[in-house]
Amino acid sequence: EPLIGFFVNTLALRVPVHGEQTLAQLLQHVKDVALQAYEHADVPFEQVVEAVQPQRSMAHSPVFQVTLALDEATHRQLSLPGLSTQVLHIERGGTPFDLSLSLGESEGQLVGALEYASDLYERDSAQR
Repeated sequence: EPLIGFFVNTLALRVPVHGEQTLAQLLQHVKDVALQAYEHADVPFEQVVEAVQPQRSMAHSPVFQVTLALDEATHRQLSLPGLSTQVLHIERGGTPFDLSLSLGESEGQLVGALEYASDLYERDSAQR
């Protein structure tokens, strides 16, 4: 294809948490909400924002402030004929969201990285 770009569609979920829920009930509720949302995963996030028309703020992203990213692709060296490539690890110096959890598979294990807004969360809370 003659296309290059970032082809990820954000899927926003609203999952209210109630103190009387057990963990099993919460996980089942999250599963139900996610499955319902995936039925509309082809709708571009920008259209959702236009339809919802959230109050805009430079302090946070519209619609959501917490992200979970699951990278199902394995990370390996890219091999292209006639080219040499290398993996670059880029430090962003901050997170655009209040809380971000990125998960992926490495050598048969689930590994992750947690990023958080240090003006909202203390390091001990994030580590816990």
